[in-house]
Amino acid sequence: MLSTLRSQGRPLDVREVARLVGLHVNTVRFHLEGLVDDGDAQRTSVRNGGRGRPRTVYSAGLDPVASDRAHRMLAGILTDVVAGAMKPRRAGELEGRRLAAALSTDDPDDAFGAVAADLDTLGFVTEAPSERPGELLIHRCPFQDLARRNPEIVCDAHLGVLNGMLDAAGAQVRVSGLDPFVSTDTCRAFLVPLARQDAAVPAPPALQH
Repeated sequence: MLSTLRSQGRPLDVREVARLVGLHVNTVRFHLEGLVDDGDAQRTSVRNGGRGRPRTVYSAGLDPVASDRAHRMLAGILTDVVAGAMKPRRAGELEGRRLAAALSTDDPDDAFGAVAADLDTLGFVTEAPSERPGELLIHRCPFQDLARRNPEIVCDAHLGVLNGMLDAAGAQVRVSGLDPFVSTDTCRAFLVPLARQDAAVPAPPALQH
């Protein structure tokens, strides 16, 4: 069941997991909660924009390799901030370009997907809701504890990483703002087409809880 969560690369609800593994939803729920209790999976409530109860979804816990790569990324950013007296967002952009240097593609749609997939290999769990095309949900952050304590550094650096990766990959969208922790462990990035970068695009404050 844990391998199923990891292989899908996105949060799944109980019915989705049950369909994939061929077991009854009650059996799947029992095992998923066991994974959560053991720290191997995470449970998140996600609202779909309408009324009613939030949807409960599950995602695999941080893979050690992904966690190590993510923390090396953050260490590189903070080193640039300290050594070069750079703002976190600028240091994040430079690190994002380094991360995505090999992701360049001729198809802008493929570029965005490649960036999202690479974020997942860093331990993030991303979702682009089809009903809200201007948003990218990030359901899990490897730096969650640090981000809660210092969002003006960690979240601003993450915003820079996102835009650096999108730029290096040749995607035709950029992140105009990042809304941290819209739910327990979900952040929301607001996407705008590249052609509108210089336009007056209203966006929420980048770093408000």
